[in-house]
Amino acid sequence: ELESLQMEVDVLKYMSLAKAGKVKDQPPKKSRPFKPIIITKDKLQKEVYGLGYPSMPVLSVDEFYEQRVKEGWWKPPTSNAKSLQDQARNPEAVAQEEEEQARQEEDKVDRDDEEELARMRAKDDWKDDHRRGEGN
Repeated sequence: ELESLQMEVDVLKYMSLAKAGKVKDQPPKKSRPFKPIIITKDKLQKEVYGLGYPSMPVLSVDEFYEQRVKEGWWKPPTSNAKSLQDQARNPEAVAQEEEEQARQEEDKVDRDDEEELARMRAKDDWKDDHRRGEGN
């Protein structure tokens, strides 16, 4: 909260200087120019579209993604991320993880974990007060 107040003070100081005419406007920053790109699903489509549009770059989805990561527009993927693609490649691991989570929740209930019981009671109370479809 202190950081928020400090930011507010800085803004107020800037505005008072701007009203007094002591602040020069900064020129707008130049953004990267946008170039048209044709994105195709696979290599075959790339070859077809590439013939008709020789002046425009034609990239597959993977090539487009790699190019954007290299240019710094997007962050490279993290190695520990759980993407849908990884889940589709290894459905057994997903099933094992779900079973492990269910077992852990069951253990918490069996041990009468206070936090888990409080969470479940709060969820039950919320369901009593809110009918299905009412939203949050």
